[in-house]
Amino acid sequence: MNMRNVAPIRRASAAALAAALVAGCGSTVAGSEAGSAANGGLVADGTGAGGTSAGAPTGGQGLTGTDGGTNGSVGGAGSNGSLGGSTTQGQGSSSATVLATGTHSPVSIGFIYTTGREQATKALGATGITSGDELAQWQILVKYVNAHGGLAGHPISPVYFGINDTSSEPGAQQEAAACSDFTQDHHVFAAMSSFETSDTFLSCMQAKGDPTLITLESLADAAEFKRLSLHFEPGALNLDRQARSLAAALKQEGYLSGASAAAKPKVGIFTFNTPAYDHAAHVLADSVNRLGGSVDPQDIQEASMTDASNTSSASSGAVLKFRTDGVDHVLFLDGNGLLAFLFMQQAESQGYRPRYGLTSQSSGTHLAGLLGPNANNQLANSVGIGWLPALDLLPTQYPDNAGTSTKVLCVHLMRSGGQSQALSSPGAELVALGQCDDIFGLQAAAAKATGALSAAGIVAGFNAIGTSYVPALSFSARMDATHHDGVSTIRNVAYSTNCKCYSYTSQPYPASD
Repeated sequence: MNMRNVAPIRRASAAALAAALVAGCGSTVAGSEAGSAANGGLVADGTGAGGTSAGAPTGGQGLTGTDGGTNGSVGGAGSNGSLGGSTTQGQGSSSATVLATGTHSPVSIGFIYTTGREQATKALGATGITSGDELAQWQILVKYVNAHGGLAGHPISPVYFGINDTSSEPGAQQEAAACSDFTQDHHVFAAMSSFETSDTFLSCMQAKGDPTLITLESLADAAEFKRLSLHFEPGALNLDRQARSLAAALKQEGYLSGASAAAKPKVGIFTFNTPAYDHAAHVLADSVNRLGGSVDPQDIQEASMTDASNTSSASSGAVLKFRTDGVDHVLFLDGNGLLAFLFMQQAESQGYRPRYGLTSQSSGTHLAGLLGPNANNQLANSVGIGWLPALDLLPTQYPDNAGTSTKVLCVHLMRSGGQSQALSSPGAELVALGQCDDIFGLQAAAAKATGALSAAGIVAGFNAIGTSYVPALSFSARMDATHHDGVSTIRNVAYSTNCKCYSYTSQPYPASD
């Protein structure tokens, strides 16, 4: 079974809980170390992010262009349609259509947005959750791209499809409906989503010859990207690369050094039970064993991505297993911080405080905020790797004018378009920045394509981008024939009990392949 045959994290009983974690509440964590470049924050000129900063455009630059049918005010919702249904603005091209060079005919692009996340998480008892208006955010970006050349001269004609997190209809059925709407009813050229989708959607679009872009946290390993040759994640790092990068960083950070040469750290791994996550966990275990740690295959514990009760019970079981086996170091291959959060809650209740190793997909400083009074007990001395500053750092360490030029532009577009709610929490900001990477990444690939605009041309365009695309979500990107997940550099992170936050402890350096 392919890993994306399971429902994505956000739309199942476990999904709503994970959505609560990634959406998050506005940060209330503060400390004397927050915001200082010296302790791992990102300085305002963006150099701490390893990217090039630019001043935000003034006067709403580029926000008056056509969106393929309805101009409206910047950030206006336009015609929303019914939840779980589509909204079309303008006429577009047919599925897998080739658009001739030199013409300026509209190109139809599908955009998935979600609704009902706050209501879904409140139903699980989570309060104070904030998220942006993903439809309005897409509309802001379409207007901007169309005012700046569209896709290789073709204005985007958007087709919007809403997926409702409070719907009784299973997520896979909603995704199948989205594919049908995009490929049969509106014949889009390509599609993108503001949140992770499952294999139901991606395989359906691939079968129709339509490229897809989804940039948040990757749920795929290298084999998944190879199978889905028309799928791109400009701001993500695939699970296999995460595993190798984490192990190498832990060696560098002294995490795998025992009290003596004969005393190797006994390491456990907690992850999801999908084929892609399972494969990456074994890549991680092999790497840790080679670099000086000790992972027993029995100490690779896994939890369901779709069943909340299983995920919770598996977390408790993993804590008991690791304690019984004398595991003193615990690593996560995570998504939306769900596994780390549930595991640490159970660990604290059982008085178990191993040393942790994490990645951005455990949500970094955002995780510390969720753990509240238990944060220092659980996270003290934890280290890892990060490539998502919006989750890794406190908001005061990552203000609007910090990060790459694309990130600064994206934040400016959201605020000037009346969508400050898109930046109201770490998770909400993550979604908005991911949307920017999707649409700007597609625009960059179209600009690199030669000849007529086609699916094959888009693939060739992405393969030709190299390091020229500057991402919004991360520090730097590399897109080529063997890298359809774009993250090219990472940074080491370490937890501070003074600020209850993570800070960067290295400059950006190349992620493992």
